[in-house]
Amino acid sequence: MTNEPAHIPPLRRNALWWLSLFAWLALLTVALWMAAVSSGEKWSPAMQKHSKLGFHTGGNSPLIAIELTGSGEVLKMLLFQKVDRDVTQAVLHLDFGFIVCYVLLFVLLTLRHRSLHPGFTKLLFVLTAIIAVCDVAENLGTLNAVAALNQELSAEPKGTFRLLFWSMSKWTVFFTTVILIGWLELGLEKLNNAAAFLRVLIGLMLITRGIVGLCSLVPGYAFFVETGFKIILLALFPFPQWLLNPDGPWLKNESATAG
Repeated sequence: MTNEPAHIPPLRRNALWWLSLFAWLALLTVALWMAAVSSGEKWSPAMQKHSKLGFHTGGNSPLIAIELTGSGEVLKMLLFQKVDRDVTQAVLHLDFGFIVCYVLLFVLLTLRHRSLHPGFTKLLFVLTAIIAVCDVAENLGTLNAVAALNQELSAEPKGTFRLLFWSMSKWTVFFTTVILIGWLELGLEKLNNAAAFLRVLIGLMLITRGIVGLCSLVPGYAFFVETGFKIILLALFPFPQWLLNPDGPWLKNESATAG
């Protein structure tokens, strides 16, 4: 069995590789931008205190607590301060770009396996579309709640149960899709080079992230969502090395059976 050369000439890398590189860079850029906009000191002192002590949902992230409240009264309490509503709006506006980036990356990673698993890849496309719809609906619901509180702070936001439904649906399908994409990466045949090692590493991280994230379906355990999200961010860091050592599905004139 022959190993891939240590250096793959750029011209051998196909369009799927270049698009994956762009999607990774875009996703990382938006993720870092969102992290900067929602950093701890940007929130009100009250929200920072809640974050340190832990929210009723079981985590420490204000945004995830807002998504998973399921109660207009609690949502009103969380967003009572104008600064917290402003931060929430700013992050959610960026999140629409984040949705585009991760959907693109999911689609590109799925396309790597279209020759080996055509039926399975169609399922993943459907699941990715469901995630995007739920995420957009969740963001719009939260922005509507923020707008209502900006208009009349004494009013209790409506539609929080729908917000919880969209949020739970998004996370359920999202983590399931991550597990399936990770499983596909482990399923490629060759395991004889650096690209294969990195692919297996990322595949295992995706599967771990999905399993950890699905534990968040238990009420009061939202910290699993946060932990799973941190794992997926960690998986972005070996991604450049994987791109620099592309395997079969990312090379011209190579079948998807290569790994």
